[in-house]
Amino acid sequence: AEFESMDQIKGHVNENDVREKFSFDQKIELADISFSYTNRDPCILEEVNISISRGEVVGIVGDSGSGKSTLVNILLCLVQPLKGKIIIDGQELLYQNIRKWQNLIGYVPQQIYLLDDTIRRNIAFGEEDNKIDDDRVREVLRIVKLNNFLESLDLLLGERGARLSGGQKQRIGIARALYNDPAIIVLDEATSALDQKTESEILETFKPMIGQKTFFIISHRKTALSMCTKLYYLDSGMLKTP
Repeated sequence: AEFESMDQIKGHVNENDVREKFSFDQKIELADISFSYTNRDPCILEEVNISISRGEVVGIVGDSGSGKSTLVNILLCLVQPLKGKIIIDGQELLYQNIRKWQNLIGYVPQQIYLLDDTIRRNIAFGEEDNKIDDDRVREVLRIVKLNNFLESLDLLLGERGARLSGGQKQRIGIARALYNDPAIIVLDEATSALDQKTESEILETFKPMIGQKTFFIISHRKTALSMCTKLYYLDSGMLKTP
């Protein structure tokens, strides 16, 4: 399944107490991760090992069908690996902490789902109206350089964001991912549908965050991967370094 935001992703986990703090301060490890749909099927991922330190920008590249989407879904805890573990700061990620883990992640897909609603509700996606922080909405609009909308939070975007360009839609998606100030940002082919100039402009918005936030970038375009501090190649479920 494709998901448009972390709010939709979190809806797939039934976990009641998300108030307890769950932190990521040092390192994420995907340890010996293997995945197949059934025990009889061939592995889509086979003994994948990745170590991501806080503040790193990690790129994953690979052909269609190489396992990139499955790897993202495992990182987001949407699917459970056949074997292997996710380890956060030396502690194995267990079921009761999945929602707390997901609360640390801002997810930006290739296709941004937009409500036929206001900018405010599109950015604070899933938030109750009386809990929306307009100051934070304006702050993320500034970060993604949508300054012309700062005084128009009630502007209706139209069906599928009819009033927006492709680049503006993607910026709204990024603003949505940043709204809750996540520690980790997952860019899942997030700029792949954009022209090169728009892509470069959007990637510029992330540069001040490098070293503060941890990035996980899935892309096949060199522009997006150029900001990576670490690069992995997936080939038929096997992970390789250049």
